[in-house]
Amino acid sequence: MKSQQSVLEDSLKKFLIELPWRIGYKNFSLIHDVVFKGLYHAATLESLYLTELYPHMSLEELALLENYLFIHPDNLFEGEPFYRAKDSTTSQTRYYHEKGHACGHSFEKSEPVYQCDQCGYDNTCVLCVQCYNPDDHEGHDVRMYFSSGSNSGICDCGDVEAFKVALNCRTQISTDDDGDNNNGSAKKQIAEYEDWQLALKATIRIALDYFLDVLNGSVQKLPAMRNFVNDGHEEYGRTVSDISTLSSEKYGGGIDKNSHDLWYLVLWNDEHHDYTQATRTIRAASDRGHEKAKQLANTIDQIGYAVVNESSNYGKLVAQKAIAEPDGLVMTIVSARDFMREQICRSILEWIVEVTHHKNATFSNYAKKYLAELLLESPTPKLRSTLNTGMGIGKKLLYRNGMLYGDKFLNLTPTTAEVVDPSLNNTIKKYGSVIREDLNNLTYSRLQYFLAFQIRLSKKPRKLLNKAFIPVLISDPISKQMFCDQFVELYPLLLSTLAYSDIEEELNVTWDILIQVFTCPKSVLSIYKKNNVGVIIGPLAELIKNASSKWDFDIGHDIFINREQSMKKPQVDKPIIRAIKVGLQAIENLVDKLLDISMSKAFFEQHNLVFTLNYLLLFQEYWPLVRKWGEHVEIEVFDANVHAHYSLRVLRFVQQLVDSKTDDIELVKKAVSLIIDVLNDRNVPYLAPEIVEFKVSKEKVSFIHPIHSMLSLILEYYGIQNFISMFHKISKIYDILLRSIVLMSQIKVGFWIRNGTTVSYHAEAYVSYLKDLAYLRDVHLCQTALLVDNPAVVFLNIMERWELLDWYVNKKSYLETTYEDKFFYIAEKLVHFFYNLFANKDCFKGFSPKERQANLSKKMILYTLAGDPQSFSRLKHIMPLDDGDDLDSALLEYGDYHEPTGLTDSGKYLLKTKYLKELDPMSLYLDCTRHNDFDSISESLRKYYATKQGGIKEEKVILEPRLDFIEDSDINTRLGAFTRTKEFAKFIYKLLQLSIDNSNESYLPQLLHLIHAILIDDENINGKDHICEHYISIPICDLLLIIVESNMARTIIEKADYLVGILMKCNEVVENLVDCFGETHIVEYKKRKLEAMETNQEKRKRIAEQKKAKIMKKFAKQQQKFLSNANATSAAADTATEGVDDENETDNDHHCVFCSEPQSTGEPFGLMATISTASIFWKVPTDDNDRIRLAFEDFDNQNDIVREDQQLFGIGYNYLNGAKSYLNNQKVKGEVISICGHGLHYKCYIDHFNRSSFIVCPLCSCLHNFFIPTFVPPPRGAMILEEELNYPPIATRYNELLVDSGTLKSGKLMYNMIHGKYDSLSSRSELKDYKNFSHAFFKKATFRSYTRGNSQRDKAFNNLMNMTITLANTVRMAEITTRLEEEEGLYSFLDLIPTTTKTLLKSLIQFRAFAAEKIFDNETSEGLLFQIQDFWDGDVVDADVDDYHLDGVFNEVIVLFFQTDESWHTLKLVGYVKYLTIILTALLRRFLSFRGQYELICDHNKDMDTLDSGSRDFTSLRYLVRLILDSDYFQEAPRLAHYDDNEFWNRLYLAIERLMLPLLRQYVIFEDSLTTVYRGGSEHERLDKFSSLKSNMYSSTVRPDSIMELTKVLDLSTLSELMDKISNNYDTSFESKIFKVVLEAKLSRYEASGILTLEYPGVIRLIDIPKDYSKWINMYSETWNLLETKRDPEFYICLHCGHKMSQKELVKHSSVCVVPCVLFFPIQNTLFIDVRNSMGPLSECYAIPAPYLTKHGEVKSNSLSEKAYLNDYRYKYLSKLFLNQGLYALVSRGLFHMRGNNQVPVDLVDEFSDNWDEGSIDDDNDDDEAYVNQFLQ
Repeated sequence: MKSQQSVLEDSLKKFLIELPWRIGYKNFSLIHDVVFKGLYHAATLESLYLTELYPHMSLEELALLENYLFIHPDNLFEGEPFYRAKDSTTSQTRYYHEKGHACGHSFEKSEPVYQCDQCGYDNTCVLCVQCYNPDDHEGHDVRMYFSSGSNSGICDCGDVEAFKVALNCRTQISTDDDGDNNNGSAKKQIAEYEDWQLALKATIRIALDYFLDVLNGSVQKLPAMRNFVNDGHEEYGRTVSDISTLSSEKYGGGIDKNSHDLWYLVLWNDEHHDYTQATRTIRAASDRGHEKAKQLANTIDQIGYAVVNESSNYGKLVAQKAIAEPDGLVMTIVSARDFMREQICRSILEWIVEVTHHKNATFSNYAKKYLAELLLESPTPKLRSTLNTGMGIGKKLLYRNGMLYGDKFLNLTPTTAEVVDPSLNNTIKKYGSVIREDLNNLTYSRLQYFLAFQIRLSKKPRKLLNKAFIPVLISDPISKQMFCDQFVELYPLLLSTLAYSDIEEELNVTWDILIQVFTCPKSVLSIYKKNNVGVIIGPLAELIKNASSKWDFDIGHDIFINREQSMKKPQVDKPIIRAIKVGLQAIENLVDKLLDISMSKAFFEQHNLVFTLNYLLLFQEYWPLVRKWGEHVEIEVFDANVHAHYSLRVLRFVQQLVDSKTDDIELVKKAVSLIIDVLNDRNVPYLAPEIVEFKVSKEKVSFIHPIHSMLSLILEYYGIQNFISMFHKISKIYDILLRSIVLMSQIKVGFWIRNGTTVSYHAEAYVSYLKDLAYLRDVHLCQTALLVDNPAVVFLNIMERWELLDWYVNKKSYLETTYEDKFFYIAEKLVHFFYNLFANKDCFKGFSPKERQANLSKKMILYTLAGDPQSFSRLKHIMPLDDGDDLDSALLEYGDYHEPTGLTDSGKYLLKTKYLKELDPMSLYLDCTRHNDFDSISESLRKYYATKQGGIKEEKVILEPRLDFIEDSDINTRLGAFTRTKEFAKFIYKLLQLSIDNSNESYLPQLLHLIHAILIDDENINGKDHICEHYISIPICDLLLIIVESNMARTIIEKADYLVGILMKCNEVVENLVDCFGETHIVEYKKRKLEAMETNQEKRKRIAEQKKAKIMKKFAKQQQKFLSNANATSAAADTATEGVDDENETDNDHHCVFCSEPQSTGEPFGLMATISTASIFWKVPTDDNDRIRLAFEDFDNQNDIVREDQQLFGIGYNYLNGAKSYLNNQKVKGEVISICGHGLHYKCYIDHFNRSSFIVCPLCSCLHNFFIPTFVPPPRGAMILEEELNYPPIATRYNELLVDSGTLKSGKLMYNMIHGKYDSLSSRSELKDYKNFSHAFFKKATFRSYTRGNSQRDKAFNNLMNMTITLANTVRMAEITTRLEEEEGLYSFLDLIPTTTKTLLKSLIQFRAFAAEKIFDNETSEGLLFQIQDFWDGDVVDADVDDYHLDGVFNEVIVLFFQTDESWHTLKLVGYVKYLTIILTALLRRFLSFRGQYELICDHNKDMDTLDSGSRDFTSLRYLVRLILDSDYFQEAPRLAHYDDNEFWNRLYLAIERLMLPLLRQYVIFEDSLTTVYRGGSEHERLDKFSSLKSNMYSSTVRPDSIMELTKVLDLSTLSELMDKISNNYDTSFESKIFKVVLEAKLSRYEASGILTLEYPGVIRLIDIPKDYSKWINMYSETWNLLETKRDPEFYICLHCGHKMSQKELVKHSSVCVVPCVLFFPIQNTLFIDVRNSMGPLSECYAIPAPYLTKHGEVKSNSLSEKAYLNDYRYKYLSKLFLNQGLYALVSRGLFHMRGNNQVPVDLVDEFSDNWDEGSIDDDNDDDEAYVNQFLQ
């Protein structure tokens, strides 16, 4: 009798097998719901425990679950199913995973993923947002990115093999804190009730077995089955369906009825066809229209399949299938039952995912546990093939399709190697790769069946397979190891099915499993221990050999071909390519985790070495190049990346394999013997005995030789002495490498130019990132040939390989060689090669792998840094260091770091000077990707030694070769022996003679260096002063002497002379010279050499004379400057008195950018300019306490406010919702002007831009929207004498002053600022052009109307007013920008204003005067008194603007300066008094109206001793405050709370000073613009008082923000003196009259318009953001919950107002904030400059790198693992560009390139990275050609 458990299990089995026909085969919409309910019902012991998971499910729904009643259509439950109902969240618990188990959470799309370089073993070790604990990674290099959702990464938290240190998982901390995760009751119940556990496990087991039984019979999709059916066996598809019927006995008596009268034609998704092809196929197989077909194609893309047609007639569908299939898409005919069974399986998989990720974490953990156990177990009984063995599908197809052969999987891939022919003598052919058809060691677990059958699934369940299975299998070490073992057992089959049968290869889980298990050291160790190396390498080698290689008859074996470059059938090629990459990754991981000697030893064992060599042979000499002849190549196949994808990986495999040294030297010897046999096993033609015949220029040559590289590394690590006897015939070995070296040399000299640029990339790879494992290895084996072979033979082989042997033996002239006119260039490369054959002996120094890498890194860093400055990324790319810390240490030792100097450049490294002496200009480690390294390094060395040796001439410096000499004298002797042969001496002679005969110095410096090295090497071998006999008998010295007496380069002559001196130590050489040149000639030569030598006394005398001359020269310059200044002063005085203005009619500092002619008085000239709206004129708010406090903080304590609720970034100024009131008019915006400094004639402007609305500067590409006229100054310079600015007031009353319409001021300004020639312009024709572009300016600059009328006078008044206010705003902008330098900006603000701004202000003043006198002369001559009175006496003029007329006192003063005839001194005094009145009144109103504002404004601890002595009793201040409080403005005299507190008056005084500071600084800037004379370049001649202002402020004992020195330089009373004048002479003094009228009349009248608004006196800039970039990363982990609905992960921060927004909000934000708006995108560390709603062509968001930089000065990105911090300089510079409107220029310069008149937009980010002048933003560079200098200060 069956147990209750068996009965329950049978019920579930019967439910599953009968489900298709019970719901009528067609009710697909019910399947998901029905399967979920059935499985939950069974898993909770027929719903007994279901309410523990879903306590709020209804009794009605619970009743329908009994006996699976819910599957009947009549019993459908109306409403949301219990597992999806919202109230089911009651049982939700916080996400956590059990301690001791891996998290395994699968990343969903847009979910944060964290990776820590310090904690993880490699970059595959990642954490989910819930496990990531920021405290574990403090100070670490953490990267965070958002999952794409397309891969199948999982969280490794809890996996002890994934992290170097134990992590404190945040979910575990939360669990501990919450007391068993708030889920104690559920855990208690599930632990107590074993029957529930049994029911859950049984349900999962039955569901898995049903799934596998269905998959076992679902073979229609497989290529083998499709081909069989299509090959005349169409009806067999019906048979396949019938024989896949499930057994009633196995499924509890249930009946699996097939739907013989309903068949579906199904179109399956693949990765190789597009929508168009799918749509066409659907229409061909059905009668659907185009739109319906498109919808079905979309469905296929989403879920992986779609039913195209259905029929009760199977044959009908066969015909339709035949019509539709020619496009190559996969279509099958399946019964409705079979189709529905696959939907059931998908729902089962979805249910498994749900229960293993259930909101009830305890239940979920039980489900994970049972799922892992069941997957790793074998089903009972084992599965058997459902197909008829007589079908004719062979074993090969069964294997490649993952199909069973009986009850077994086949293996047709070699995985072991054995001796198959002992008679063969020590060659690889002795061993054979053995195929064992039966995978006898296979566990045949459920997991293995699922992996083998995965290609039978559709798209959606394939994606779920990873999420459902992998996380639970790696959750604990035991199951993870079993998982790894079973995966390795099946690996050959999986790689084969992926390559040959998978139509959705990107969904194959083999790659994902590989990443999870092969990256764990323990898993890899088990592969070695179980001798499974061949199981990993063999399948890949076999796959490449069969599917991605071709036989090369020249080399005698198959070589790899890259199918990506020659893809003809994507459906065939792509899966194979994917499989090869999977195989490469597996091998990489296999050697990457070599932990000890025993593991590395496994690779040297013969049976594994055979697999290794067979694998490497496929890449030996692969990707050969053949030189093209005739015309240049027209179409290139850009295949250079093949080296990064394949070559580097194969060579790194070799390196890692050999780097893990074994102590079994005998085993290594056997391996070397086998390698040598392999390399010698090829046919090579010989030109002569031992001289190989081969032409690199005509035959195929490759750069890659992994087996040679392997041999080279072994010889280096284990010592050449252990193997030298094994080399009997080495020519075959090193000749192959010579070909590559020659090929590289030929490409570098341009000999392969007809092949296009692709070959250059190959050659560059060979000598850059492949250098260590390719080029250096090749040179090493050529050196080895010199040790074991006849040096003369080796030399002749080299000459033949270089294709110069015929020239050498005089068969051809140099022009008749292959190289023709490129002979001299190739000879240079040959000389370099010969030099390094004996000069460099690094490979013979017995380095360990670590020492070798350190030495290599040092050399490459030294020679790379010796040239141009290098970024860290560039260095990392070419360096052989795996560990970034090693590279950091090396750079710290050898390099000097230079910080970024601009907004878009990066930090650079240069070689430390002290290491120059270690360089050799012909070193093997030169960066061969650069040109002329010999010359550049030689020059650097000569400068270094010339300086070090006391200032001798650089050309006199003789560079000595740096030769390596090692302890093994035999190697020292034999390596250089070839240079001491007669053959080589003859070679030297021929090259010298050829250079002399042709007067060609191309290779001569290198050749002389080589001769020098030969002489040094000979002395080291044979003793001091020894000279090789061949260099005596062959008259080399004769030729050297000819060079000495030639007209060649001085450095060449000096070097030749030095070598002659060495050789002449030998008497035979001297005799030869005498025979050749005659005794007299040689005697004279010796005499000249002696005369050239100095005694020490003569040397000291010469140096003394040089110093004397230098001092005299400096004195002469000072004297000349003094005389020039004196003459200039005299000339200025003469000009001032005599009024001479007919000279200097041109201005040579302004030239037209088109015609290059200087500006002159003869025609109009202008500066290209940009008028824009700046949102920088902040006010002291009334409703932002933090901002109010900050306004009065010290300038060096201007840290931004940070919200308590976010603690990340500053609030920023409230542009969006700031309260507008009588104390704050909120007028933060104003029009300003900026220029790039370049100008043009008006005529040129018309010719080139045709009056376009926008101008792109042809020099700097800045976009401008108009240009302003500028004028040649008078001969003495454009300046106003100080006495002309200071004269007594004309008006005695304030209102009288306001309505003065002066008639003299403009004329005076014209006289002082503009050349007299302009004053003579009077006729309409003379003024036509001036008026034309002046009116264009006014049209652009007309922002407001200031009068009620519309007459010509009204228009003239409005134009002049707008221009004046724009000028004032521009001055304010310049002053505000200087505040960025904080306290330094208080002292140096005049010096911080750039030359371009000074030029602009001068031009605006000139133009304002010219416009009044010449442009609007008719209107101004008749007077604008009515308009002036209308403006000053009227109320609100502009109906659209409800505010006070002018924004700030400074603007009012500048307007009055140009409007009236009052002196500048009078007007600045008026403004001073008026603003004092406003400040006092506004502060009192704030103190009385807003609680706490006194403390915010005045609560700053500043010593009273810092006040000026006259202010400390505050009598006058008290008096003025009482006047204000008792005035009519305050209706009732209020009482101040702190009135009697002396500290109150101290703090109030300081607040007044701070508020007054901006106004007085703006006064200084404007007055300096009026009085400074421009002297050309960056020199301006200021008044003495302005020149000394900075030093006076520094030396003052008063606070940095005191206004005392400013009042002195402006000739104004100090603040205390001003208060005294007002209070002591009330009603009588000029100051008191101003104070009184403002207090009694103006404040009340204009209160509503905001007259009491206070200008913001603090630093104005972008908001503060965190110093540490990781703060942004941690922000996500603090707010994200995996069990909650995901939020949009991408947000932006406005750096002006601090608003955080989504991408959707971006469009609207700039329109309500500022323009241009700077936005920060934290996750990508990118800035966006939003210039929409601003300047014409600039109408988008433009991306630039953000200011978070690594310690190497590079922009932080996900590809850079280094930790990043905010670069203060760069961020401040960004603020500067915001303040001075430089953002427009920044964007436009990157966006536009000028080609004639064309404006060509380019990619902005590329422009930043490639074409920006990195030095162009140096603050010390005032060159007006560098556009960006306008924004420096």
